[in-house]
Amino acid sequence: MFSSTFASHLIDECEAFGQWSGGDHKDERIQGGYEPVPTQDIHFKQIGFHTSWKYIIQTYLRPITSYYFPSFALPTKGDSTLDFVVRYRPDKQDYLRPHHDASTVTLNVALNQGGGVEYEGANKQILIANVISYHITNRKKKLLAHNILLPLYRIYLQPLTLTYLHKGGGTRFVRQNCTLRNTTPGWGTLSPGRLTHLHEGLKTTKGTRYILVSFIDQ
Repeated sequence: MFSSTFASHLIDECEAFGQWSGGDHKDERIQGGYEPVPTQDIHFKQIGFHTSWKYIIQTYLRPITSYYFPSFALPTKGDSTLDFVVRYRPDKQDYLRPHHDASTVTLNVALNQGGGVEYEGANKQILIANVISYHITNRKKKLLAHNILLPLYRIYLQPLTLTYLHKGGGTRFVRQNCTLRNTTPGWGTLSPGRLTHLHEGLKTTKGTRYILVSFIDQ
């Protein structure tokens, strides 16, 4: 969904800000002050990116969610999303237990490369989804926002169809027995949040893994 340059710059911005949450259940940044499935993260509001992100969601992500989830109408007003960057590393938080998200739809975007390039995951043989390219032929406009978004018709999703064995860390969808590993930086997945797609963050054993997460219609 995004260029690798954008992904790298977002990591740099978060690391420069440096105020990563402690991964505790108590979290004063969210309503009610309690996070049932805590991560070590930085919210977009903390780095001044929330308003720009809302524009990106409405302008570029809205057509995609409407295409793949036709019965779901993305809200047009209000703060209906919770958006943040998660950091996994062995000396801090290295994995995330199976859970559902507090959203109708969740966007999960890889920000750096796995497979031993920038981080490594647990060596556990699992099945991985085949990457299939969907070409939205009626939307072949180059929808660019400050040169950080790829053309809409080049956006790739990873459907949950099992095809081959793979090793490494990533995100595992439990019910579907499907794991996404070594995703190209800037590529992402859209999945139901509250229902059907129980998932976990597999252990990162070396290096640091970064992902962008957006809970849509929180």
